[in-house]
Amino acid sequence: MATQRVLIVEPDQQTATWLSRALGTAGFEVSLAFDAATGHAIATSLPPDLAVIDLFLTQTGGVTFADHLWEGQSKPLGIVFTVPRDYVSQSLRERFFGLEDFILKPFHLPELIERLHRLSYRIHNLADVVAELGQHTGRFGNMQAARRMILTLMFADVRGFTGMSESRDPETVAAAANNLLEHLAASVVRFGGIIDKFLGDGMMTVFGIDENSADHELAAAHAAQDIMDNLEDTHTASLFTGIDLKLGIGLHTGAAVVGPVGPPFRRDVTVIGDTVNLASRICSEARPGEILISHDTFQALQNRVDILDIRETFMRGKRFSQRVYSVRLK
Repeated sequence: MATQRVLIVEPDQQTATWLSRALGTAGFEVSLAFDAATGHAIATSLPPDLAVIDLFLTQTGGVTFADHLWEGQSKPLGIVFTVPRDYVSQSLRERFFGLEDFILKPFHLPELIERLHRLSYRIHNLADVVAELGQHTGRFGNMQAARRMILTLMFADVRGFTGMSESRDPETVAAAANNLLEHLAASVVRFGGIIDKFLGDGMMTVFGIDENSADHELAAAHAAQDIMDNLEDTHTASLFTGIDLKLGIGLHTGAAVVGPVGPPFRRDVTVIGDTVNLASRICSEARPGEILISHDTFQALQNRVDILDIRETFMRGKRFSQRVYSVRLK
């Protein structure tokens, strides 16, 4: 891990100078400010990875100053607030969590260093935590041989999930992702779909595997609409309070091969083919809050959806533009 840049904003110059030297000796790259204005100027020119901020910083207060730092950051920021020992209360202990923490004055230096390393670890492992949530195999029954079928593929993806994750601790990210995927899965299963795999902050699902399930295009559209209509009521939304949580959903209908893939010791049943690729690309083209479907899927739905938008778009791997429809069920 690269050397971590720490911004110290501490009005007590003697304390600040001592702390700067101590953290420098501990291997951090340190920037020092005695007031909010100087601290903000330093952070603008040298964005920190971590910050140690006096909670009662004059002029702005430590929390307000930290909020301003967050607004100007393009990367996650871990913050430790320094608090006088006689100010500690239960409400203070419950106030800071995730990528924010607090430590008492006078400092116990090893404890502060440990806090900084812990915050740094959380920041650098957020992506891994989210990726691990995608290790899931769909349930297609005991399928031993590949079969060619006409299916409707649905991809759903959270817009801006990585950015939302960067400003929260891994536990919150994991809880949010699990609750989100639970919401997505419930809608899919409710309308007869099968979950092929989770993709960290989204999923790939299949409609039409059951040979008796006619009208799989409509079933997929119902699942997509159900997901969109109920997203704001999920626990995920409450974990990301203040964030406009939006999904993009893409649907495409076509021929695909369903069957086992992988070596004998790690074999999964999945759906393969250009239909899968195009469904994924359509999802990527969907705007936040939009259900976007291919022309092939629209052919089966025509009179059962309201068209909000029609557009032609070029997608990676395709020689010609693809017509897609932004829709809502009637």
